Amino acid sequence: MQAAARGVTLDKLMAGQHRGAAGVAHALWELGVTSRQLHKTTIIRIAKQEAQRRGFKIRALMGKPKKKLSAATMKKRLDFCRGHLTMGWRHVMFTDRKKFAFYYPGFKVQPVSWVPVGQEREGSKVNHAAVVNVYAGLTPYGMTAVHVVAGTSGRRSTYYTKKGAESKNITSAEYKAVLTETLIPQGQKIYRNHGISSWTLQQDNDPTHKVAGDVVREYNKANGASISLLPGWPASSPDLSLIENVWAFVGARIDALGCKTFSDYQAALVAEFKAVPQDYCKRLYAGMQKRLQECIDKDGGKTRH
Repeated sequence: MQAAARGVTLDKLMAGQHRGAAGVAHALWELGVTSRQLHKTTIIRIAKQEAQRRGFKIRALMGKPKKKLSAATMKKRLDFCRGHLTMGWRHVMFTDRKKFAFYYPGFKVQPVSWVPVGQEREGSKVNHAAVVNVYAGLTPYGMTAVHVVAGTSGRRSTYYTKKGAESKNITSAEYKAVLTETLIPQGQKIYRNHGISSWTLQQDNDPTHKVAGDVVREYNKANGASISLLPGWPASSPDLSLIENVWAFVGARIDALGCKTFSDYQAALVAEFKAVPQDYCKRLYAGMQKRLQECIDKDGGKTRH
């Protein structure tokens, strides 16, 4: 096959517009690039050779694609990271909401499994797991307690939608309770215990979070506090939030316990958040600048975190 045809083969395969290698083979034959319809394995071999000639390797990926960031979102991420690269992040409390799913009743999911080559890692997993929906805050000195909210299995909400129905998801009113009962007072206590009087609360752009400005102002006025909100947090940026690492850390520890009942699972979740090591929190904060720099190096693209 001529060099131009090899190039067309690689470009069409990577464009993903012909339903895989077999589709590319048919398209090349219809266009007259090849005199006959090649087998898909031939197409793949030619594409790999051409990619190697150009100086890179290709591989096939399956599964649900990750969300592609728009140019506007990447620009906002880039501007945010550049503007906050040298910020004193230890004065920032990262907050977020997470649903923890009870997928493995009675089965301990160990961090590492050693098996013979060719054998898969398997475990007993339910299809429709009960979930615990929680908010929490992360500081370099430890975690706040978790605040369980609507969306938790078997939990009736005391909050209602604008139409008067019982809320199945977090509402602005419930988020206000999360702030006033857990995140703000516990964040204030943690920072004051370490000699810090002024600190900043980070949150993402969930519409229910818009109430935070008024809540923080009211708390500051009533308690003589000096708390601010971190402005300009970019959309689609969980990789920039340190608390995402804590979700994975705690989730793995709970799964390794092998809880048999959902009530045991909920109790373990509360206990594991209390037990998150302070050294682990400090290490996360120590890597924040590197995380922002990686985003800058990628022009606002996704980081590995």
